[in-house]
Amino acid sequence: FLIQIQSPNGQVEEKVEGYQLCAVVNHIGNIDNGHYTCYIRHGERWFWADDNYIVQVPVESALRSEGYLLFYMKTDE
Repeated sequence: FLIQIQSPNGQVEEKVEGYQLCAVVNHIGNIDNGHYTCYIRHGERWFWADDNYIVQVPVESALRSEGYLLFYMKTDE
């Protein structure tokens, strides 16, 4: 992500920060009623979590889902 930081004297600094997707929360249902599931990254593997299940899934499953909340972790890059 490109981040622009403006100092109090008005000088603008641009820098690139790296972030890695680490979880995707999905909501199934409507505004009055629904259910949440989550895709979680652990190392290079992805898992899908429901109330009673946690199963390993391909990364494409998380990327194709309709994320309600996305969680990112800042990288050293």
